[in-house]
Amino acid sequence: VDTHNRTFENYYIPFVLKYKKALTGLGLVIGILGMVGITQVSQLTKPEQWFPTDHSQANFIEDLVLEYLSGEEEEYALMTVFWGVDDIERDIPSRYAGDIENYDDKVIFDDALDISDYDAQLAIIEMCELIENRSCDLETCLGFTTIALPETATYNGTCTMRDFHEWYNFTEDLEDINSTVFNARMLQFVTENPDYIPHVGFIDGRIKFFSIEYRLTLTILAPGTDVELYIDIMDEIVKEYSANSPATAKSVNFASEDFVEYSLEVSLVETVTRGLAITFPIVFAVLLLATGNWILAGFSVVAIAFIVITVMGFVFGVIGWELGIAESIVSIMIVGLSVDYAIHLGHMYTVAGNTEGLKSREDKFHYAVLTMGPTVLAGGLTTLGAGAFLFGAQITFFGKMGVLLTLTVCCSLFYSLIFLMAVAAWLGPEGTTANLKYPSCKKE
Repeated sequence: VDTHNRTFENYYIPFVLKYKKALTGLGLVIGILGMVGITQVSQLTKPEQWFPTDHSQANFIEDLVLEYLSGEEEEYALMTVFWGVDDIERDIPSRYAGDIENYDDKVIFDDALDISDYDAQLAIIEMCELIENRSCDLETCLGFTTIALPETATYNGTCTMRDFHEWYNFTEDLEDINSTVFNARMLQFVTENPDYIPHVGFIDGRIKFFSIEYRLTLTILAPGTDVELYIDIMDEIVKEYSANSPATAKSVNFASEDFVEYSLEVSLVETVTRGLAITFPIVFAVLLLATGNWILAGFSVVAIAFIVITVMGFVFGVIGWELGIAESIVSIMIVGLSVDYAIHLGHMYTVAGNTEGLKSREDKFHYAVLTMGPTVLAGGLTTLGAGAFLFGAQITFFGKMGVLLTLTVCCSLFYSLIFLMAVAAWLGPEGTTANLKYPSCKKE
């Protein structure tokens, strides 16, 4: 035994062999506790913070928005309901290339939209009334009894079609005029009332889109859980509207800047879930090729899964992190950081049987630990040392990276040197059992 392996030979190996069942159970218990912690993950309850709380930039955006608005009603989310837009084709290549000046996004309009149809006009006005009259309990609507902000001396919702009807003072009946005359009257309306220009989309002489606008009783920068309630209510209103609306005003949708933030939060959760679902099969394939053994690859994947679960459970359940942009990035990185130690030890366990001719799982465990254990431990300690410098960074992303890096390394050392090796010494394949059989090339 080499001098630098004496500690492993005299202390580590006897300890693991003696308590291999208990150590396996300990790993399972910690993993289960990690699962409980993951259930505490929550979406952002305030804007993403990139600086410490005592930094001058920490609450700059929030303070700027809330304290320097031009009116009290501007503290509430602005929502637009629009007709005529079916989809938007994004110029993805230009966006990824950073070619901002040459973005070529294309709006796909609904050719069936025709608000000169009197039934379509009445349907749009009905949508205004559905929003204005939609009641909700005080808890859901944050102290109000309606989802739309009540009229004040300085604010009133914009029901464009109803306002157009009130403005209209020509002798002909709106129900009887053709689309040409209607478009001319609508153009005159927006010309005399420029505030309505953004709501009436004239393109090549035709009205391609139309919109109304309301402030909700939802405050800006509200947490995602509150935003979700309003989105659900609007989905119900759209469903109710669509059930009776004419084909000429069927393509209705709604949007708000505050809904975009919520959509981002939902996307982050989906991205992490999808990323992990894609990553683990790849990890299993890599481990299978590296270890050359089905059973050992399976044990290793379980160990890596427990590493990821334990780390994420700790940061979300104990530290209290919320799932933001930084967390979604580093959550996927955990998997890559977790593979390293398990793959080296698993590979040497297989080498013990294939190359060294060792048969028993205890002997293979002994060989893997003596050949790779000190290297794995040294690699973990140097990575911990590197991660320690991240704790001094002012940008919170790097601080979180430091936390994730050190936690991942600590959990990786435990689940590779303790859990995985205990499982291998207890239940690992003996001899060449479950080894991959590669085709051999023999010279004729």
